[in-house]
Formats: sequence, C-alpha cells, structure tokens
Amino acid sequence: MSTHEGITPDHSGPEAYPLRRYPAEVRRAGARLKRGRGDHHTLRTFLVGVLAHHAPVEAGPLLEKPKDSLRLRQDLGIDSLSLIEVVFLVEESLRVSVPPESLRQLETIGQVMGLVASELRLPIPKAEKGGSSLFFADGKDVVAG
Repeated sequence: MSTHEGITPDHSGPEAYPLRRYPAEVRRAGARLKRGRGDHHTLRTFLVGVLAHHAPVEAGPLLEKPKDSLRLRQDLGIDSLSLIEVVFLVEESLRVSVPPESLRQLETIGQVMGLVASELRLPIPKAEKGGSSLFFADGKDVVAG
C-alpha cells in the first residue's frame, strides 16, 4: 500500500490524496462517499470540512453547526474562485461531475448538499424547518435537469 506525504496509512490511497491537507474526519467521509458507503450525514461532514477550509476564518463559528440556509458568499465569504476550487475538489475526491451551469445557481450550503447528493445518488433530505434551501432561488429542484 503506497502513501502520500501527510496521509496516514489507514487513510492512504487515491481517494484520500486530494484531501491530504484536510482533517482526518473529512478524509474518512470522502473515502466513504467515494466507495458508495456514505449517507447524508457523511456528505455534510465532508462538505462542511471542505467549505471551512476555503472560507475566511471569521466564518468558523457559523460552520460549527451549519444550517442549510447559510449563504456561501454573503454569510461564509466564499468567493467565486473559492467555490470553483471547492467544486473541483469535490469532483476529484468523489469522482462525480458537477454540471458547469449549476455553479452559477449555488447560493447556500443546502444547495451544494443537494447537488452533490444527487450526483452521488443519495436521497435528498427535506429542507430545514422554515427554509427551502435545497431548492434554487427560482424554485427548481436541484436535481431537475
């Protein structure tokens, strides 16, 4: 079994390499999702960890108990370039493809969760009470094609 610098032997392998700078919890979640063994909780752990890595330090408290309705740009300070980096990392780590036209519509954590869940073919959970964060602003379901 080969290892890459910064990866412990129990998390080595191709699925862990793009995540070598992320906490072990994020690497484990990514590996589970890639193997088709993850659930929505695993996806949340993975995505919140990735978003936290790309968000300014000030967003940290918001990501301790993130709500689906948190806005990527306004609440978390994730700019367009950071969002593209997040999407590339998700694609590389989980071996999914995010349609480019979807990037412009991603505004909340819930929308990112819904989009990636649909690409992984995970069931999409109901939105949080009081929010429709799993839907785009125009009301279209994130998995609608």
